[in-house]
Amino acid sequence: VARLAGAGGDSLACDSKCEVVGDEHACVLTYIAHTAGEVLLSVTCGGEHVIGSPFTVSVSAGEADPSRCIARGAGVIYARPGTLSHVSVETYDSRGNWIGRGGEVVSARTGGPTQSIVSVTDLRDGTYDVGVRYGLSGVYQLSIYVGRREQRQQIAGSPFVVRVGLRAMEDFIGRWQLASARAPIVRPSAVALAARVLRAWRELTVYRAAAAARKVLQHATSETPQTAKRSPRPKDIR
Repeated sequence: VARLAGAGGDSLACDSKCEVVGDEHACVLTYIAHTAGEVLLSVTCGGEHVIGSPFTVSVSAGEADPSRCIARGAGVIYARPGTLSHVSVETYDSRGNWIGRGGEVVSARTGGPTQSIVSVTDLRDGTYDVGVRYGLSGVYQLSIYVGRREQRQQIAGSPFVVRVGLRAMEDFIGRWQLASARAPIVRPSAVALAARVLRAWRELTVYRAAAAARKVLQHATSETPQTAKRSPRPKDIR
């Protein structure tokens, strides 16, 4: 019988099978581990450990399961037109084990008002950076896939609805506020939070516009004849 345990001694899920080979004094023990990492393999026969048991075994994660892979980052919700947005894709196998290596085939594409520039970078640690540059404001769909073209599938939550530009995000929050106010299950604090987020976005945009205007005015006033410094005449140069 095969049993697996973690470093702390906790029992781990394991499927095992023993088959007799040749005579009655030899058998083949096969087992399937569900948890990746360093584990202890205990092999017993008749209730007693065989020589060398327990063994230290390193279990690697399996292939990526698209339904288990997830995307993180603001890029799955909101982006600015003309600016590169980023989404981090984390890969896991069918048992939920983190895949701490690269080599998986991750791809992405968008649909919306205009074509977007999409790139995928393998960070070689089980994560993939999806960069998207949207050309125009509007509502887009971002689809992220794992697997080769013939067998690729979308990851959990894909396709994502991405609102590009401040106006698209304002419209979304406004509709959400209206729907939330009518839904009794939504707490008033959630509606107030959405209002604060929307107000912060507006103030940030106004602040940046005002800061840019101040720079232009400062530059213009510094070059007026009253304040501009005159260049020295040739006779004053020594």
